[in-house]
Amino acid sequence: MKNKSFYFLLGGQSLANFGDSLYVLVLTILTYQLTNSTLIASMVAVSQFVGQALGAVLIPFFMYQFKLKRLIIYLQMCQIAFFGCLIFIYILQLSTFTIPLFFIIVFFLSLIDGGTIPVRNSMIPRLVEKNFLLKANSYILTSDQIVLLLGWLLGGLFIGILGPQFLLITTLVLYSLSLISMLFIIDTGAVAKLEQQSESFGTRIFSGWKIMYEKPTIRTLTILEMLSMSGRSIWTGAIILVYVTEVLHQPETWWGFINASYFGGTILGGLLVLRFAKHVEQRLFDHIFYSSVIVALLTLCLGLNHSAWMSLLFVFLLGPAFQLRSISIRTYVQDTLSQIELPKILSAQHTLSTFIYGMSILVMSTMTDLFGARVVFFINVVLFTVSAFLASRLKNEQI
Repeated sequence: MKNKSFYFLLGGQSLANFGDSLYVLVLTILTYQLTNSTLIASMVAVSQFVGQALGAVLIPFFMYQFKLKRLIIYLQMCQIAFFGCLIFIYILQLSTFTIPLFFIIVFFLSLIDGGTIPVRNSMIPRLVEKNFLLKANSYILTSDQIVLLLGWLLGGLFIGILGPQFLLITTLVLYSLSLISMLFIIDTGAVAKLEQQSESFGTRIFSGWKIMYEKPTIRTLTILEMLSMSGRSIWTGAIILVYVTEVLHQPETWWGFINASYFGGTILGGLLVLRFAKHVEQRLFDHIFYSSVIVALLTLCLGLNHSAWMSLLFVFLLGPAFQLRSISIRTYVQDTLSQIELPKILSAQHTLSTFIYGMSILVMSTMTDLFGARVVFFINVVLFTVSAFLASRLKNEQI
C-alpha cells in the first residue's frame, strides 16, 4: 500500500480500540465488585451504547467545520482529557459514590468513539489507491477483531496480576500513542463545506439520511447491514450462555470457547479476503449474496445442533462469512460515494446500526427467556434468508 498515512490511521485506531476494550473490562469488574449487582455493572455497556449512538448522530455537524484529519485529532484529544479525569477519580477515591461519575465519563468517551468510527471509515478511501480499498477495509476489520480479542484475553489476565490502576494508566498511554500516530496522517481530502451557510442544524445532521434514502443501492445495502446487526445480537454473552448450558449441556467455560472460535473465524476471514482481494473486488455483490446464504445455513446448523464440538466448527466458519459480507458492503459504499457524501452516509449508518443492535439485544434476550435459545437462532435464519434474497436482487441488477 503506497500511502503510509493509512498505516498511521490503522495503527493509531488499533491502539485506541485496544485501550477501549481494556477500560470497559476494568470498569465493569470494578463496578460489580463495589455494588455486587449485575444490573449496575451492565450500565457500563448501556452508557457505552447510548454514547456511541448519540456521537454518530452529532458528528456530521462537525464534519462541516473541519477536515477529517483535524477532526479525528480533536476527538482523540478529548478522549485523553476525559480519560485523565476518570483516572483522577479512581486514584482520589473509589467508592459506590464514584460509580455514577464512571458512567458519565464512559458516556462521554463513547460519545467521542461514536463520532470517531464514521470519521475513520470515511478517511480510508482518501488514504489509499482505489485498487487497495478492499484490502484496506480487510486490514481495518481484521485489526478490530484481533484487538477486541486481545483486549478481553489480556485484560482479564493482567487485571488480577497488575491491578486495575495499571490497566487504566496503560489505556491512557495507548490513547496518547494513538494521538501521536494521527498527527502523521496526510489527508488531502476536502472539508464538507455547506453550499448554503444558512442551512439549519437539523439539515446538517440528517443530510446523510436523505442521501441514503435517495440512492436505492445504498439504501438496500443499509438494510442488509441492519439485518446483519439484528442477527449478530444473538452473540451477546447472555444468549450464548443460555445456548451453551441449555442446548449444548456444557459448563459455562464453553461460552469462552465459542467466543474464541468466532473471533478466530473472523480473523481468518479477514486474512482470506486479503489473500483473494482481486477476485473479491471484481464480484462484490456475488460475495454479499453467497456469504448471506452461508450465514443462514450455518446458523440453521447451530440451531439444530446438539454437539458442542460441532458448534465450535459452525461458529468458526461463520467468522469468514461475516467478514466477507461486511468488507464487500463497506468497500462498495466507499468506492461509490463522493468524499463529501461518504462521511454523512457512514454517520447515518453507524447511528442506525447502533440503535438496531441495542434494540435487537433486548428483543432477542426476551425471546430467549420466553422460548429458549434455539428459537432466536431460527429467527436469525429468517433474517439472513431475507438478506440473501435482497442481495440476490442487487446482484441481478448489476448484470
